[in-house]
Parts: sequence; structure tokens; C-alpha cells
Amino acid sequence: MEQQTNTTTAQQPESSFSLLEIWQTVKAYGWVLIKFSWLIAGLSIGLGYYLYQRKIQQSTVYTATLTFMLSEDNVQQGVLGNLLGFRGMDMNSGNGSINLSKLEELLMTRKISQMALFHRATIRLYPDQSEREDFIINHYLRLKGYPESAMFKTDSLDLFSRSENERLLSVHGQITREGLKKYISPSGIFNMNFTSTSEEFAYEFLNVLYNQLDSYYFESSIRKQKLLAEAAETRCAKLKGEVVTAENAYADYKNKNNRAAAGQHYDGIQTQYLARDLQVKMEAYFSAVRAAEAAQVALREQGQLIELIDPPIYPLAMNAPNGFVHLMLGLLAGAVLGLVLVLGGKFAYDFIQKEAAKNAQKK
Repeated sequence: MEQQTNTTTAQQPESSFSLLEIWQTVKAYGWVLIKFSWLIAGLSIGLGYYLYQRKIQQSTVYTATLTFMLSEDNVQQGVLGNLLGFRGMDMNSGNGSINLSKLEELLMTRKISQMALFHRATIRLYPDQSEREDFIINHYLRLKGYPESAMFKTDSLDLFSRSENERLLSVHGQITREGLKKYISPSGIFNMNFTSTSEEFAYEFLNVLYNQLDSYYFESSIRKQKLLAEAAETRCAKLKGEVVTAENAYADYKNKNNRAAAGQHYDGIQTQYLARDLQVKMEAYFSAVRAAEAAQVALREQGQLIELIDPPIYPLAMNAPNGFVHLMLGLLAGAVLGLVLVLGGKFAYDFIQKEAAKNAQKK
């Protein structure tokens, strides 16, 4: 019992010494914080001011948004193929098939971008500037600060120099990587948006890009149907010529061989043959005419494969730089950095001093 009391009594000075040591350490570190508070405040204010200035110097950006979906109308190419006798052809394969994945890939190709970039449009890049009619790619180059000498004079790719090709590839890459975004919803709605520092440019470019995509996809999707219509027209012209030839042969024979006596049997047989030949050619011709008319009607009534839902409208969504948020972040980050430097420096100094004292005692 006496031994336990002695042990408890012996531990009390150690605990008191530990608490005292902790208090002295806290005071020492607190004094260092007070002593170097100017450094912490300086880093906090300096970093906050830097981030604030960097943010407010950024331009306001505008985002144009557009949504569309695929039309539910089907291309009636199989009916035309049957009318023309092309029953072995798969009219729903190849260019006739439509899907959102193909549209998504098409949208990012240089072909579609180039069609849009070399479309002429009248745009006022900024409110304090005047309107200007030019290629969209030239408007984009002006936004990026290119000189007038870098503008494109023609839309003929075959006439481009090496440097013009490089600029075209650079613009296409910047647009597809930075400005243009796309998303297909689970229900099949295609969402696309474009961001730019110019509100009018974002609006015009997204509209033109959609129209070029729609036009190109529509033309490529009904290519077979056009071929069928052209084949029907060609067939009609050919059969019409054969009907005219048969009519002339029948009329000539009737006029030259209208005899009442000799050769009546031969004349009858020949007349019936020519009449049947004329009838067959006329039936084939009328069938071809009906097919050609069906093809033309199908082309005229063919609706758009892409159905626009929500076009972009003014005012576009605006994202102005928020300097206050970056100022607060800078103040906080600067303060944390200052604390780390001051406290870390104090800890490193104390550690070095303790190690030096230990080494001195060993000697």
C-alpha cells in the first residue's frame, strides 16, 4: 500500500512537468505566430489580390444551347424499289440508316466544322464594334487576336497554303476540344452547346453548325432514294422512245400493206404482232411513269431526318468572372501557406536545437 502511494506521488511531478512543457511550447509557437503575423497577413493578402486580379481580367463567356432529336418518319425506299423491280436491294441499310451515334461522330469531324466555318455570316463580335460580314472562321480568328493578314480569302480547300491548312486544323481542334460540348440523354435527345467570349458568335456558329449537320446528314441519308428517282426518270425516257418506235412501225405497216386480197393472212399476223408489241411497250412505259411519279412524290414528301426542338435564343447564358470568390480563396490559401511556413520553420528550428544539445551531451 505504501509502495503504491509512493508511485502515485512520483508520477505527479512528471505529469505536472509534461503539462508545463506543453504550455511553454504553445506559448513559444504563439509568440512566433504573433512575431511573424506580418508574413502570414502579407501572404494572405498578396495571394488573394493576385487571384482576384487574374479572375476579373478574364472575359465573360456566353453559352448557346440547342437540342434536337431524330424524326420518327421513315424513308419509304422499299416501296420504290419494288415499283422499279429492285427487290433484291436492302433499302434500309447503308446511308438510309440513321442513329444518334453517327450524328455524334459526324458533329466532331472536320468535314462538318469546315462547312460551318466557311459559311458567311454577319456578326458583331462585341457590343462596341460594328457588324461585319465574313467567313465564320475569320470571325473566330479575330476573337483569338489574329491579324487581318491571317484571314482566309477563299473557301476552296484546294487553294489553301500549308499555313492556311495549319490554321484550319488549329481552329477545328480548338472548337471541338474547348468550345463545343455535346450530350445525348437516355431518352434520345441530342444536346449541344457552344461557348465563346462573343454572344453573337456563339449564337450564329451553333445555328450554322446545326444547319450544316442537318443538311449533310439529310443528303447522305436519302442518296439511295435520289438514285431510284433518277433511275425511274431514265427508264421512262428509254421506254417512251421504244413506244414511239413501235407506234411508227405499226402505222407504217398499216399504211403500206392495207390490201384486201393477196397476203391477208400474213398482214393479219403481222398487224397483230405489231399491235401486241406496241401494247407491251405502252404498259411498260405507263408502269415506269407511275414509278417515277411515286419516286418524285416520296422525295417531295420526305421530311427532315433531324427535328429541331430548342434553338438558341437571346440572351444566352452568361458566365461572368466572380472575383470575390477567388479573393476569399486567395486569402484563405495565403493564410494557410503562411501558417505552414512559420510553424514549420519554428518546428524545424527547435528540432535542430534539440539534436545539437543531444550531440553536445554525448561529447
